[in-house]
Amino acid sequence: MNWIKQNTFLFGLAIATVVIAVVLWVFGNSSASRYEESLGQYETAFNEASRFEQLDPYPNAEHLAGKKLAVEAYGEATEELQKAFGAYRTGELEKISVQGFSSAVKKANRETRDAFGSSAEIPDDYFCGFKKYKTALPPGNATGILNYQLNVTKKIMLKLAGSGVTELVSLHRPELPEESDKVFKIEDEKVARALPLEIVFKGHESAVRDFLSSLVNDKEHFLVVRSIRIANEKLIPPRKTDAKFGGGPSARPTGGGALAAPDFGALFDEANDQSDPAQDAAPEPAPIPEPIKLPSDSSRILAQVLGDEKIQVFVRLDVLLFVEPKQLP
Repeated sequence: MNWIKQNTFLFGLAIATVVIAVVLWVFGNSSASRYEESLGQYETAFNEASRFEQLDPYPNAEHLAGKKLAVEAYGEATEELQKAFGAYRTGELEKISVQGFSSAVKKANRETRDAFGSSAEIPDDYFCGFKKYKTALPPGNATGILNYQLNVTKKIMLKLAGSGVTELVSLHRPELPEESDKVFKIEDEKVARALPLEIVFKGHESAVRDFLSSLVNDKEHFLVVRSIRIANEKLIPPRKTDAKFGGGPSARPTGGGALAAPDFGALFDEANDQSDPAQDAAPEPAPIPEPIKLPSDSSRILAQVLGDEKIQVFVRLDVLLFVEPKQLP
């Protein structure tokens, strides 16, 4: 203590030096931390800028302006497309009573069966695709969407009957969530709800063409053919042994018809005959050949060869129920 009193100046200088050293050490550490942080930010920015420089197009003011114009044009085209789909929007679906829906199903079944008539075969359990409600009533909260789907299905079946198909093999309608007392919620990125139908039928090529054309040209409902499979009704091609003519396999048509074999012996006899033609009696006229009768099974072969055979078609289509247009950002 005497030394401190005797050397007050030196003691104070030492204390001041220690304090300054501590302050400098703390400041140095803080500066080093800020430097490391700044260096890390610089390297991140440098790497990001280097990556941008390698982009095509390079992000400069000119390209930014062009990108903005492209985004605006895309937004305008999207809005125009949403307006075009406006003709297919139905708005709020009208809910009817369960008894009213049951009556509507029976009426649609009767009308479509009458449209097919006796010229086309239809399954016994057809019921316009709603055979579940042949003896039951739907949930009360599902009558709106079911009635909409019923009207579209009825329209499609009338188109199919009008095209001239010869047989409706099956009509399958997948069950909707509302039929099980569930709530359907469309995904955010979707613009329409799909109501699928699967139809299998038989007919001539012209009938298939007319039916598909009527689907894509519908102006009231947006119908999309998701998949289609077309196959010949007869999957096994005809064999040459299938062709049979009357009289057994050894019989051969004669009489000078188009399929008659020429009589080569008579030709040689005529060439070797040296008698006077004037002295010969006038030959009798050749008898008129009877037409060759083809058996009934040959018509199937001709149909396959000439392309007039019936075809079987499986088509899966969606009826799109568009939601209200979305506001673009």
